[in-house]
Amino acid sequence: RRRHARGAGGDFLAASRAALTLSKNLRAVELSCADAQPESIDEDVLESLVEALPKSIEVLSITECKALADPQRLSGIKRLKKLRSLSFEGTSLERLPDELCDLSELRDLNLSSCLLLYQLPEPLGSCCAKLMKRVLNGCRRVELLPSSLSLLDHLAVLDLQDCTGLRGLPDLSGLNHLRNVGRH
Repeated sequence: RRRHARGAGGDFLAASRAALTLSKNLRAVELSCADAQPESIDEDVLESLVEALPKSIEVLSITECKALADPQRLSGIKRLKKLRSLSFEGTSLERLPDELCDLSELRDLNLSSCLLLYQLPEPLGSCCAKLMKRVLNGCRRVELLPSSLSLLDHLAVLDLQDCTGLRGLPDLSGLNHLRNVGRH
């Protein structure tokens, strides 16, 4: 019973696509493109990987995949209704996929070092009401956070370190669980 898959680069992708579709008990997938050959991972490969993930996935981490720029390539995440933790750390996304709002169980969102990210979906606070931790450190192009952020009653951590483009924050005074707002 496989509950966790981890790998790096194209070898992991090629070997794992078939296994992912067969593994109904898989709960976590961590993919790092940091050591991969650039030509071995493109948006088509990443899109097919996301489409092949079983619906049981609770943790999905796609890190350092510079080929990941088009949020529409991630539309398959809407099937992952049990997803609790999502990381796109170090990708080239400029904005998040609208399908993120279909993830009502999401508690942890890591967008660290998404240097090209400039926009977050406005309804994120209302559709991902269980979000407890949001990490945006190093997202230098983000200028505004959605006002719906004030609806995240369970938000405890908001990491905004090195978000140098940020012009201000929405009203967070009603967030009673918020304990850590890291800001540079």
